[in-house]
Amino acid sequence: MTTNTPLPIRQLMTLLLEYGVTADGKSATIYEVAEAIEVTHQSLMHLIHGKTHHPRLHTLQRLSAFYGVPLDYFDCPTHDCCRAYLMQRHLDLHGQHTHLQHIHQLAGQLTPWGCRQVLTLMTWAEAGKTALRAQQQRKGD
Repeated sequence: MTTNTPLPIRQLMTLLLEYGVTADGKSATIYEVAEAIEVTHQSLMHLIHGKTHHPRLHTLQRLSAFYGVPLDYFDCPTHDCCRAYLMQRHLDLHGQHTHLQHIHQLAGQLTPWGCRQVLTLMTWAEAGKTALRAQQQRKGD
């Protein structure tokens, strides 16, 4: 069942701090974020720990600007939705996610035998994912 209710601000903030990056592509400490958006460290900690449930609009606008995400990030109903916003930010900054760049670089170094092994593993993983979905559907029926 999906919901349209946004995640609590503490979860949104935790995801921002964990996955969010600044304009230079780096993560930021709580102190750096607080200074950049012109709030006290304590105010930011209240958001993170759930003591503040409804932050002011200008605080959300400053967080959005700092992390380069749209304001509607704060309406995300799921963790996956939040991560999608934040991953898009990575893609916008780097053109490609850094993990994907690393995988691409390593894939170019594989021997033909290594390529076959990786493809076999990917096939097994896909088959496992399909079996898991089928099992979950049977439980839901």
